[in-house]
Amino acid sequence: MKKIAIILGAFVFVLASCQNKAKNQENVENTEVEAVVEETPADASEAFLGSWVEANPANAEEVQGIALKNDSLAESINNATVANTKWWVDDSNLYLIQEKQGAEITTDTIAFEVEAISADSLILRDGEMTISYKKQN
Repeated sequence: MKKIAIILGAFVFVLASCQNKAKNQENVENTEVEAVVEETPADASEAFLGSWVEANPANAEEVQGIALKNDSLAESINNATVANTKWWVDDSNLYLIQEKQGAEITTDTIAFEVEAISADSLILRDGEMTISYKKQN
């Protein structure tokens, strides 16, 4: 009986430790995202504001893309499976927080290398993939 009590006590201790670690990790991740978003200088990000679209690979008659708004808010354009929620830029990267919907919803922060940006064109690279957006009026 004493062994069962000791094992049960150890199990409860380990379980409580894991839960606290998960909560602390979640708080750290949320704090890091908020800190980075707040550090984005206004003049660096103004060039990115607006709706950026590309041809939809599933339907050439439609476009898809991202809308980058004030206060680091983002939206997806014509994309039912990926919801962009936040964005920010630093030296040469554009970061998007994306919620991907499928069997379950996952949230990821995607870092795109900014290859070029002008008043009407935004070219991003994600590894080997290049995405060329046009500004939508």
